[in-house]
Amino acid sequence: MSRPEGHLSDPGAQERLRALDRRLDAIEAADLDELLRHDWGRRLYYRLVFEMCLLESGSFEPGIKDGIAAGLHMARNEGIREVGQRLAREAQAVSPELWSRMLLERIAGLAEEAHQREEAKASRTENDE
Repeated sequence: MSRPEGHLSDPGAQERLRALDRRLDAIEAADLDELLRHDWGRRLYYRLVFEMCLLESGSFEPGIKDGIAAGLHMARNEGIREVGQRLAREAQAVSPELWSRMLLERIAGLAEEAHQREEAKASRTENDE
């Protein structure tokens, strides 16, 4: 009994699937690189990885007192964080220089926001006197 054409046990079909996977990976890598080449793309990717995927936040929520609920909440947060870690690893592998640029831009943006807050605070203090 012969196997049907394209059956997964067919070595030729397996090789074609591997070639398709490699091509899709190359296309996805090129897409990610193109995304990170734009200011808006780096802002979007930063927001996805660090803010939405909770990459820099803690998993434990001290406000949840029920042990089971706390455990479920932590597991959920760790799952979300795993997605963020995967996105971060992919961007670092595809385009480490653009990944670094994204982080530097975000740090500079945070520094500018802090500077503006300090200026606003100083301005309010001068107006109160």
